[in-house]
Amino acid sequence: MKKLIYILVFTFLLSCDKNEVDCSAVSCLEAGIIVNLIDDASKESFLLSNMIDKATISIQNSSALALDFNIDKNTGILIIQKPSNTDTVKISIEPDTNLLISFDTSLPTSNDCCDFGELINLQIENKVFEIIDGVITIYV
Repeated sequence: MKKLIYILVFTFLLSCDKNEVDCSAVSCLEAGIIVNLIDDASKESFLLSNMIDKATISIQNSSALALDFNIDKNTGILIIQKPSNTDTVKISIEPDTNLLISFDTSLPTSNDCCDFGELINLQIENKVFEIIDGVITIYV
């Protein structure tokens, strides 16, 4: 019986590939676009200061398909489902705010389980913006 246990333990240890990352037990957030809209005059959250709710926002990809999104109720940050690795996203906020965000996604830089790449070649039509730690801040 002891031999069987030693054989099983030895076989288990040899079967592990230490160079390959095991992501089976890791739960990653879905790759998305994180957008912080800032009122250019007040420097506050545009969505929170104007009491904008999800019903007045429409977000579409370049094929005019609606994208899923959420609003963080504490910060007013938009978390948008990323449609693909290269696309243009249109954000429409009633009554008259429209934003076009074009982007590419880099290849992952590591073998980490949740490395989906970073947004690159970011363009936002007619708006001042910055990207810090994956969060796109747009001044509207």
